[in-house]
Amino acid sequence: MLFPSLPLVVYTRLRPQTVPVFLRLGQTGIREVIVADHDDHPDRLIDLLLSAAARAVSRRLMREIEDVVRIWPGELRWAVETMIREPASLHTVQELADRARMDRRTCARWFTKAGLPPPSVMLMVFRIAYAHRLLQDPGYTIEDVATRLGYSKARPFAQHVKEVFGMTPGELRVSLTPEAAITKLRERYFSSGRTAATAG
Repeated sequence: MLFPSLPLVVYTRLRPQTVPVFLRLGQTGIREVIVADHDDHPDRLIDLLLSAAARAVSRRLMREIEDVVRIWPGELRWAVETMIREPASLHTVQELADRARMDRRTCARWFTKAGLPPPSVMLMVFRIAYAHRLLQDPGYTIEDVATRLGYSKARPFAQHVKEVFGMTPGELRVSLTPEAAITKLRERYFSSGRTAATAG
């Protein structure tokens, strides 16, 4: 793809001549196609565009830490990728450790070795990074985003947003572009890991 960081969704009509085009697009990395008058309900379009945008953010976050996690066991890397792509699927360090097939202490040691904050902090950071993406959609209330990410109430969600970005969810919604959010996360949470990887 020419711009692999951009979330792309193809919206088209289904005709015999478009099938080979779909196959070629798949080879370039485009995974989402909406067929007009078939699966283009407005709710479906919104969900798909949000998912594509979230995947783009997830890829950016993975690139931020890929140098430092390269030495990790494969199962831990895959667990962390899941944590980044689907932050609502892992809520605790124990769940992360179970997914990586190791105990919590071993899991924490790998994070320390990589120069990253503890896994409990990283779980929070990746959930709030994902929340930032969802908050860009005016169709979602703050409560909607909190619920989607597994928070039972908006208050602990707001506390985590404040801890990660230093602002309220309402301020986060209007104050930071995706690029600025990634930069802030890099400076606050990933810079030590990059230094450790360079030194190693």
